Amino acid sequence: MENQVFVRLAKQEDLPRIEQVIAQARARIACLGIDQWQDGSPSMETVGNDLKVGQGYVLVSGETVCGYFALLTQEEPAYDQIKDAWLGEKEKSATIHRVAVCDDVQGKGMGRAMMLEAERIAKELGMSFIRIDTHEGNRVMRAFLGKLGYVYRGEVFYADIKSPTKTRLCFEKTL
Repeated sequence: MENQVFVRLAKQEDLPRIEQVIAQARARIACLGIDQWQDGSPSMETVGNDLKVGQGYVLVSGETVCGYFALLTQEEPAYDQIKDAWLGEKEKSATIHRVAVCDDVQGKGMGRAMMLEAERIAKELGMSFIRIDTHEGNRVMRAFLGKLGYVYRGEVFYADIKSPTKTRLCFEKTL
């Protein structure tokens, strides 16, 4: 019998497992030679804040947390740097951040399932568009987003991140 797979709001007791999932994703990113997340971000403080405001979600297989993402319904200020490239109004756009799956489910369609559920939740919340950004060197994530129908919209610069590469590529999808 296959494990049931679902997405739910993350709980405080999920934090240790979320930390493990993010650490595994961080290690995979490092193996690709990408400096994204190598500064310790996302921090557990940031993830804890996601949970406090009801915007942190986990992917669960059986009883095991195997993925994490944040779905923000407020504006992403950095995205204001991109002018006239977005299809949708920022008020009707959700943003996905901190997408991670554990090693055990990597390459098994769980990331896809998690993203599709994030899109469903965003639509249920009244959003018409969903946005996401990634490191310019993260070809794996860029290809993944393309397969899911996300369209490149431009670059943003995050001055406040510790990573040497502060530019991120932004993508958008109509829901």
